Amino acid sequence: VKLIFSNAMTYNPAGNDLHELASTMLETFENLVRLFKTEQLKTAKKSFSNNIARANSQVALLLATQQRREYMESLLPSASNLLVVPVTLLNHWEEQIKCHINIAYLTNKEPIIFRFKADDSETRKEIQNTRLKASVLKEGFPFLFIDLSGNANLPDPDFLAMFSIVLTTTKRFSYEWRNGSFEEEIKCSDGFKSPYAEHGSTVQPLSACPLLKIYFTRLIVDEGHSMGRGQQNNAILFASWISANRRWCMSGTPTPQTSARSGMSNLLGLMGFLKHEFFNARQNGDSTWQTLSRSWNEGSLASFFQLRSVLALLMIRHTKLDIDELPIPRYQRTWLEMSN
Repeated sequence: VKLIFSNAMTYNPAGNDLHELASTMLETFENLVRLFKTEQLKTAKKSFSNNIARANSQVALLLATQQRREYMESLLPSASNLLVVPVTLLNHWEEQIKCHINIAYLTNKEPIIFRFKADDSETRKEIQNTRLKASVLKEGFPFLFIDLSGNANLPDPDFLAMFSIVLTTTKRFSYEWRNGSFEEEIKCSDGFKSPYAEHGSTVQPLSACPLLKIYFTRLIVDEGHSMGRGQQNNAILFASWISANRRWCMSGTPTPQTSARSGMSNLLGLMGFLKHEFFNARQNGDSTWQTLSRSWNEGSLASFFQLRSVLALLMIRHTKLDIDELPIPRYQRTWLEMSN
């Protein structure tokens, strides 16, 4: 139908009666289609609430697509990078960022480094001053936000999204998990319970973490092999709720040095965290990995080359020989006198 109106507009010049009439009818038609889809989605939601629709039906797919679109539109887009590190490495990462990033490539303004320690009146005043300096006076560049607390209430999403780098810890992820996901918060506000929730489960009406309300450019997890241990860990589940255009894992030991079977399981967990399309359930990613894992455990030589080909698409591997800045080690022997 839209093609009919489009052709009428294409082959009749602007200002012609047919052109103007086709333009009006096309706009009316699109509005009617949009209204029809909205009414159909309302009917589908009622079907789910009455346990009539099947979870694997076309209606379920339509609902999931619509909900995902609405969810993405509710996120705050940001050029920020979310960097997640172990608590013990927080100060180390701060120093490394200051040492290796030349701020002159980003801005000629004074870089703003915000060290968040607590949610108190003094911190809130500092947040207001930072907003004024960066957004109103344009005298500073929001460069680095450092989450030193791990459990105090974070600032609003729009404040966090200002910074080029948001540095937080896995402790924060484990703590914020108890507040639930942003999708659950939206569903609670709409009075709608997910049809995929387990029987008898309840959705907590708590406010989700501000980190979940931002669409980050990158999510980077240091010691990222911890993300491959399955969904039993609260921090892993919270990390799966983070929305980001790209997801990176940094690790010196991608798999545990125990057995080939557990190593393959850990790799599959990492693939799930990275959310690569190849391992998507709709692309039969689980069955593909199971076939590869079965061949690997049987000792098939072909599985080695298959696994290497798959990982080559996702992994960037560096050895000490690849790093030019590392100086050659110098050894010195020192004799110590033992005390009595």
